[in-house]
Amino acid sequence: MSLQLIDARSDSLTVTWPSTSGATRYVLEYRTSNEDDFQLLSDKLTQPQARKRNLKPATSYYFRVAPIVNGIQDEWITHADVFNTLSTTEDDQSMAAPKTTNGGNQALVVSWSKIDDVTDYELQMRENEGGKTWNTIATSLSSTEVRKKNLTSKSGYQFRVRPVGGSTNAPFSPPSEPAVAKGLSAAMKRWFQSLDDGTLLQSGASTPVSLEDALAGKEFVLLYASAHWCPPCRKFTPMLANWYKTVQNNVEIVFLSADHDEAGFRNYFATHPWMAVDYDDDTREQLFAAIKVTGIPRLVVIHAETGKIVEDNAVGKPLDLTRWRGMRRGLEVKKRIRKCSSFKNSWSFKIEQGKKWAQMLLKQFVSIQRKKPEQLKLPTPIMVMGMMKAGTTSIYSYFKCGMDPNTTKLSHYDCKPGKRTHTINMPCGKRLDSNIGGGREVFEGIDHFHLYAELDANTNNGIILPQYTYLQQIYEVFPNATWILNLRDPQTWLKSIDRWQNLRRRIIWSNHKPDLPSQGRSKPGERPTGEKDEDMINFYHKQAQRVKDFVSNHPSLHLVEVQIDQKDAGKIMERAFGISQHCWGNKNINRGDSKWSAI
Repeated sequence: MSLQLIDARSDSLTVTWPSTSGATRYVLEYRTSNEDDFQLLSDKLTQPQARKRNLKPATSYYFRVAPIVNGIQDEWITHADVFNTLSTTEDDQSMAAPKTTNGGNQALVVSWSKIDDVTDYELQMRENEGGKTWNTIATSLSSTEVRKKNLTSKSGYQFRVRPVGGSTNAPFSPPSEPAVAKGLSAAMKRWFQSLDDGTLLQSGASTPVSLEDALAGKEFVLLYASAHWCPPCRKFTPMLANWYKTVQNNVEIVFLSADHDEAGFRNYFATHPWMAVDYDDDTREQLFAAIKVTGIPRLVVIHAETGKIVEDNAVGKPLDLTRWRGMRRGLEVKKRIRKCSSFKNSWSFKIEQGKKWAQMLLKQFVSIQRKKPEQLKLPTPIMVMGMMKAGTTSIYSYFKCGMDPNTTKLSHYDCKPGKRTHTINMPCGKRLDSNIGGGREVFEGIDHFHLYAELDANTNNGIILPQYTYLQQIYEVFPNATWILNLRDPQTWLKSIDRWQNLRRRIIWSNHKPDLPSQGRSKPGERPTGEKDEDMINFYHKQAQRVKDFVSNHPSLHLVEVQIDQKDAGKIMERAFGISQHCWGNKNINRGDSKWSAI
C-alpha cells in the first residue's frame, strides 16, 4: 500500500492513496528530496486525494499520509520513488487533457486534439478511486479517438495521453475529468421489454444492435412514428435528421414505421440515420398503442433515466434539450403539487394538521439517535452550495440536532481556525477568497469541518459567493464531498434578500460573470443589472443550474437537492443522510412580509 502520483505539472503534484476503513480524516505531509523534515500540507483531508500547488519546477518531492481512526493517527503511508514536477519546457510540451463522451452501454469515447507531425499516441486510464494507479490502454495509437468498453465503476474513470516517437517522449497530459460510463436504465428497458431478440435495427448496418448498446447513456430517447407515404413525414424527417446529427451523444431516435408493408419500411428507413424497431416485431405495434398514436408524424420525447414522457409530440415544436430538461423538472413539481392539492382537499388534510402538532410535541420528547460522521449515509464534508437566505440555518440546525457533538465539527458561517480566542468572525468565504487570491492552499487556515453550512461572506464592496465562483477549487480539495443544493421559491427568496442588510446591493456590486456581471456602485439614475427582480431571479436559477451541471460533470461528488419550503424536506434529508426528520425545522423564516424570527 503506497501513495500514487496522479498528475505532475511544473508547479503542482496531485497524489492519491488507498482509503482506510474507519478513517475520519487524513494528515498529509511533504518535503523536497534534499530536505530531512516533512512539512504539513493538511490535516483536514477527508478524501484520499490531494493536489499541492506552488511547487518549484523540475524538483523532486516526497509525500506521506496517515489516516486518523477513532481520533488516533495510524501509520504513515509513503512511496519509494520520488515524485517530480515537470520543467516549464516539459509543461509547455504537454497536450491538453482528453475529453470523454458517452460511448454506449458501459462505454466511453475518449478523444484528444491532433498534434502536427505526430503519428502515434500512448493512452492511459485509471479508476477514480483512492490509491488506483494508471494502466496503459495502448502504447501506439494512430487515431485521436478510442471507445473504451466494460467500464462498470460507479466512481468513474480518468484518462491521459501523450505523443510517442521522436528523440524523447513528451510528458502525459493532465487527466481528463472523471466520467462514469452509463448503462441502460430499468425504466427504459421496460419500454422495449417485448423485443424479439433484445435488438434494434441501425440504418446502414448489416447486423442488429443490442438495446443496451443502442440506448445506454442517452439522456433522451425519442420514439418517431412516421411513414414514407405521409407527405408531412417526408418533409419533417430531413429536418429531424439534421438536428439529430448535432445531439446524438445525448439523444437516440427509434423509428416506428407506419408504412403499409416491409418493403416500404426498408426503403424509407434507408434514408434515416437512427435506430428502428423491426417491421415484423410485435413491439412496434405495442409501442404504437403505448403512446396512443392517432396520427403521424409523431415524435414522443422520453427521459431515458426515469422512462417518463417529457413531451407527447415534439413535431412543430422547438427541438431543444434545455427545454426538455426544464419540462422534466416541471413534471416532477406538478406531480408534487397535484398530490398536495388532492390531499389538502380531503378529510385527511385535517388529520395531517393534527399530525403536525403531534410532531412538534414529539420533537420535544423524542430521543434522537445522534450519529458520528462515519455513520452518515453520504460522505463528509457536506458543503451547502445553494444561495444565502435559502435555508442555511435550517440545514445547520438539522445537523446540529442529529450529530454527535463529541466527534463532529460544524460550521455555519465562521471558519476561523483553532479555538475561539476572540469574537471576530472569520467567514468561510473571506478565508477562501483570501487563500485563492494569495496563491495559498484553498482551505489553508480553516478548521476541518464535517459541515460547511454557509460559504458566502459579505465584504465592504459586495459579497463573495464561493458556491458560484470557486466550484472547481472546492472540488479539487474535496473531490468526493457531498453537496447540498438548497432551494426555495425564488420570489420568496428575493423578498428575503431585500429585507436583509442591503444584500441585493451587495450582490449587484460584486462580479459574478457571466450571469450577473458587476457594474460597480450605481450612479444616481442608473439601474445596473440586478436592480430588476427578473435579473436577480434569473441569477438565482443560473447559480443552481451551475451547481447541478458541475456535479453532473464530476461524478465523484454527491448531490442532495432539497426544496426547504416543501413539507417533505425533512424526509428528503433523512433519506439522504440517515438523520431523523424530527431534527428538521425551518429556521429564521422570512417570507418578505414579517420580521425574521426563529421557530
